[in-house]
Amino acid sequence: MQRPWPPLTAAVLWATLTDTPPPRRLELVKAAPRYHSWPLAARLLEAAAEVRWHDDGEGVLACRLALAIAERLPPDRYPETLCRDLRARALGGVADALRLDGRIDAAATTLKRAWKALERGSGDPLEGRPQTLHPVAEGGILRRRD
Repeated sequence: MQRPWPPLTAAVLWATLTDTPPPRRLELVKAAPRYHSWPLAARLLEAAAEVRWHDDGEGVLACRLALAIAERLPPDRYPETLCRDLRARALGGVADALRLDGRIDAAATTLKRAWKALERGSGDPLEGRPQTLHPVAEGGILRRRD
């Protein structure tokens, strides 16, 4: 297995993304393999968490960018189960951002996708439920739909 991208590379890619107009970020991440790195996806999820309560759409975009990266991580660099863990974290972030934006149906659908990804992940309790999905579920997404 090749060594993952170093954190410095992720910092440079992060700076490039933040200098890119928001509407172009997703197409850039999808098209350019240099953006397909775990450290960059993790930084995007951290950024989404930082703006979660005063969000203007940046949190949802950051989580969607992290999700796009998780779905494109090179298999020769990252084990598949860990990619699923990252996908679950990104989907959990999208679900939470949607919930905070009042889009409860979309949040519930996304949360269900996150649970499925997590169930197929590594099973690592530190990577999974407590930090990824319980805060979203406890926020009432599923209860409000019942």
